[in-house]
Order: sequence, then structure tokens, then C-alpha cells
Amino acid sequence: MKQRVKSIFQMIVSTLLLLIVQSCITVETDMNINKNLAGSSVSKISIMKGFLTEDQLRIEIEKLGFKKYDLKKEKNENSEIDRYTVGINWKTEEELKNILKFIGSGSAIGLSEMQENLEKLSELGGTQANKEDTSKGAISGKENSKDEAKSGNPTGIFTKSKGIVTVNMGKSNINRLTIKVAGKIITEENQQGKVSEKKDEITFYQGEDIKFRYKESGGLIGGLLKIIIIAGFLFLSLVGFFVVKNLLGKKDRKKENLDETEIEEDIEGENIEDTEDIKKSEDIQAKNIQNNEEDLKTEDAE
Repeated sequence: MKQRVKSIFQMIVSTLLLLIVQSCITVETDMNINKNLAGSSVSKISIMKGFLTEDQLRIEIEKLGFKKYDLKKEKNENSEIDRYTVGINWKTEEELKNILKFIGSGSAIGLSEMQENLEKLSELGGTQANKEDTSKGAISGKENSKDEAKSGNPTGIFTKSKGIVTVNMGKSNINRLTIKVAGKIITEENQQGKVSEKKDEITFYQGEDIKFRYKESGGLIGGLLKIIIIAGFLFLSLVGFFVVKNLLGKKDRKKENLDETEIEEDIEGENIEDTEDIKKSEDIQAKNIQNNEEDLKTEDAE
């Protein structure tokens, strides 16, 4: 009976501590997944002043193995809140797992410094239950590890098959996570998360399962195919233009030849008429001469 009461008490304390942490920190993250499944993340983190310093935040990032990252403290009018922007890139799924652990996706909070603070607060209810709760992450939790072992996929985030990529990051416990992909997201029934109109972004909120599929973009081959199609279209357009231009040119030349022929015929006709007129004039002159000669002969005879 005492053990049962103790377990219930530990569960209540752990729940309260979870609520405390969630009220002390908010995280909104934007991720961009490239064609090679590497990518980048930018997180906007708001922390209650005094809960975690900037130096402690840097320590937490570097504990996860990240040497190159961007950490900037934002200007903030609220004197009780510290706001930071953290940019981290990943090349492997293991690095992505660490990013998820850092931002707290799938757990109350991924920062070990905060976990230590929780352990101190949980001494009244026993630290064991708190350790179990805070050790469960989106990717590194015991249940996910078992599922990954069964599936044969040690990382469990990305699975590719015939141009379709399946993404599984576990359950989100951060305020917002927006993921942009190099492809088109496949909308499915009972799928959690809000898909953008272009279907290249999906947004998850706290408590939702970060699981979806998308069809990869064409990549290099698809890009070359598009270039070939566009080039072919332009070539056919140019050929068509010159063909039409040539046909129109032939038509114009034919019309010009017809006009020249008509002009020549008109000139020839005029020449014939002129020749006939000259002949008639010569005939008249010859007749007049003949008449004059006859008149002269008549006069001489008289």
C-alpha cells in the first residue's frame, strides 16, 4: 500500500514538474530538409529569466557535439523573459536526433541542465520517477529504441522507398515545429500536422505525432528533363516561325511575279496597239500619196 501511494505521489510530482518546465520555456522551430536529407534548423527559444543563462545554453549545445552553430540573444521588452535564436545544421540523422533532443521534441525538455534542476526539485517525491520521465526523448526514448530495433533502422527518422520519404520524429512537446521538404507532402487520412497550400511545408504543434510522407522532387534528372522539354519547345517554336515565314515569303514572291507578269502583258498589249496605230497611219499616208499621184495624172491628161 505504501509503495503504491509512493508511486502515485511520484507520478503527481513528475507531472507538476513537467508543467513547471513547460511554463518556463517555449520553443518554436523551423526545419528545412534538403534532397540529401541533411538540413538546417532555426529555433526561437523563450526562457524565464534566471532559469537558464546564455552560457549554460551554449554548454548544452556543445554537449551534443555541435561546434558550429548560431546563438543570438534577441532584444526583448519583457524583463522576465530571455529570448534566443539558435541555428544548427545537420548532415546525419544522429545530428538531427541531437537537435531534437536539444529543442525538447518528444520530451519535457531536452536540456540536461534543466533536467538537473528538475532532479533537485523532485527529491521530495524521489528522483527515480523523474529520471524516467525526463529521459524519454522523441528519438532516444526506450519505446522508440525498441521500435527502431524491430524495424532494422537504427535512427528511425527517415525511410526512403521508390522516391517516397517517410519522416518519423516522434511526438512533439514543443510549441511549434514547421518542416519544409524538397518535394510534395502526401496528405493522408488521420495525419496530424497542417500542410501548406504548396504542400512543401507541414506544421506540428505540441502533442502531435511528427510523422508524414513526401514525394521527392525530380532532382538532377528531373531538372535536366525539364530543361530538355523547354529547349525542345523553344526549338520547335523557332522552326515553326521560320517555316511560316518562308511560306509567307513564297506567297509574297508569287504575288510579285504575278504582278510583274500582268504589267508585262499590259506593256505588250500597249505596244501592239501602238504598232497597229502606226500601221494604220502608214496605210493612210500611202493611200493619200496614191490619191495624189492619181490626181496629178488626171490633170496632165487634161
